[in-house]
Amino acid sequence: MMVEKVQKVLKVRGLRWLVLGLVALATIINYVDRNALGIMWQDISGELGLTKEHYAYISSVFLIGYAIGQSAFRRIFDAIGTRLGFVVAIVVWSVSVALHAITRTLMGFSIVRFAMGVAEAGNWPGATKSNAEWFPIKERALAQGIFNAGASAGALVAAPLVGLFWSWFGWKGTSLVLGALGFLWLAPWLAGSRNSAHRQAHACTYSREPIASNSSNTPRGFNEPLLRESLALRSANRTNGGLRAHSPRPIDTVPPDPAIARAA
Repeated sequence: MMVEKVQKVLKVRGLRWLVLGLVALATIINYVDRNALGIMWQDISGELGLTKEHYAYISSVFLIGYAIGQSAFRRIFDAIGTRLGFVVAIVVWSVSVALHAITRTLMGFSIVRFAMGVAEAGNWPGATKSNAEWFPIKERALAQGIFNAGASAGALVAAPLVGLFWSWFGWKGTSLVLGALGFLWLAPWLAGSRNSAHRQAHACTYSREPIASNSSNTPRGFNEPLLRESLALRSANRTNGGLRAHSPRPIDTVPPDPAIARAA
């Protein structure tokens, strides 16, 4: 049964790269969503009577939530796994972005930005855990680099993309559109990571050889033949009566301690 599952997974050769691409795309959406408020603040503040000081306060609340989310989501991802962990994170932050459209007060923006900060922080522990599940040791640096590129790409496209939506839909409509992007992302994510057997099979198939060949992680002074000989000797000692039967130098031939001899 397990062999059949492995064979089915190996037929989807690009699956792990699809998963990595979705994680990078989630990171792009993450950065676009968090930057949208600052890009549209002039319009928002003018309509609602808010000031730059209010924006600074809202930004601080977001960062507090972000710091809390970093710790909270590492436990969440360990408890429920990357598939459901990303679902929780993106649903919460997408709903928070969409709620900007109906928010009118400083307190309201503080609440939605705090929730958004907590949820957006989950993207990083989730991406790291996903890369460890899907990629062998020798490819994890590449996978992590591609994921991190999503952060730079998100910061790069945020202003033109948000500006385009803003010119079409206004700041309220843009908030709703950005919230919808997260929910659109969920469909391929749930389809691509729907079976934990995929991850297990990839871990068994792709990790065994790289880990075995990763000699750079072998401690200095490690002597594998000597270790095998030591373990074999220990096993023989336990099987055949202990140290007396297998010591290179019989215990009876060891000269007695002079102090012990005089005492006797």
